[in-house]
Amino acid sequence: CSDVKTVLGRIGGIAVAAVVFEGENGVYLTAEKMKKIKDFAETACCYQLPFLTFTDTLGICPCMQANNSTVLKETAEYLSILDAIDTAKIAVVYKKAIGLGYSLFAAKSAGFDYTCAFADAKIALFDSVQGAQIEFGRSDEKIAQRYADENSDPVNAGKDGYIDAVVEPQFIKQHLIASLQMLTK
Repeated sequence: CSDVKTVLGRIGGIAVAAVVFEGENGVYLTAEKMKKIKDFAETACCYQLPFLTFTDTLGICPCMQANNSTVLKETAEYLSILDAIDTAKIAVVYKKAIGLGYSLFAAKSAGFDYTCAFADAKIALFDSVQGAQIEFGRSDEKIAQRYADENSDPVNAGKDGYIDAVVEPQFIKQHLIASLQMLTK
């Protein structure tokens, strides 16, 4: 799972456990990737480390193979472990958080204490083609772009309460240090 990195490190002198998604156009979640993330989250829970995610994920691949795999079982176990983590949980959406990708790795409902996004990040329930098909009944390029403009920018996500702040990339380190200092016990 080379497009999902699990990292132990320090930010501002505070030890953290971080999951970093590094896909070319976003990472689709598979059972293997979710198992890796779940096992790492369990390590963070055992050692009471703050848990950070740097999100660029499109959720679970919308195909029949996902229906018959163990990806949903691994996802449920990950959510159980995420609930058990009683230290700070911080999410940074630096590229995309689409659908279940947002729900698992950045949502308040999943237990994240603080979520921020870069100004050019995409946060949405559906990708632009699927969203345009559902909302407008068709999905040509112009309609898909309209859906993306109206529904996936971080400013609208902030207005709707999905994220706490929009951060410029050059300030993310200082922002994370301040968030960790505020949230750690």
